Amino acid sequence: MRCKLEIFNALSQAANVSEVELERDLGGSIADVYAVIRGVPVAVEVQRSKLSVHEITRRTLAYNQRGVHVLWSALPRDDLRKSRISPNAWEKWCHAAYYGKVYYWRAGAEFEAFHFGDYQLHVPESSWYESGGFLHSVGGYDRRSKRWRTPKLRGTFNLATDFSPKSRDLYAKGSVHVPACRIYMAE
Repeated sequence: MRCKLEIFNALSQAANVSEVELERDLGGSIADVYAVIRGVPVAVEVQRSKLSVHEITRRTLAYNQRGVHVLWSALPRDDLRKSRISPNAWEKWCHAAYYGKVYYWRAGAEFEAFHFGDYQLHVPESSWYESGGFLHSVGGYDRRSKRWRTPKLRGTFNLATDFSPKSRDLYAKGSVHVPACRIYMAE
């Protein structure tokens, strides 16, 4: 709740923001914070609970049908400054939806954008002799991890001044499906 209140208070004081509301019912979805920023209706959703990707997709479509741009964000993770993290399903969805960025709330109207780069695992070299004296060798290379990613900070952005509306085309790759929708993102 502190996060929602800080975003609400910061947006309420911004010159180019109007109609700021906490938990506004938009008919089918309740935005954590709603505001009209530079003439653009925006729903800010801050993930603390584990919403399913299906529910995030449903709400994103509901906002899109009402002409509202959405910013899905999260409270910061303790491991974002480490060399590797294991993103959960909704973070992977956000990474795809926001063109390779996931937004984490920092304070007030400030958000940090992180990109999840590849994480390389080293496969150690191993050799052994088969009966009859034949030498087998395997490993000795790096491979891309399926689970781990390298978090890279891409910047800190102010919701009232640094974000802009985008129309997102349908995206589907593997298990990630992002519908055509309206998103609010920093460049």
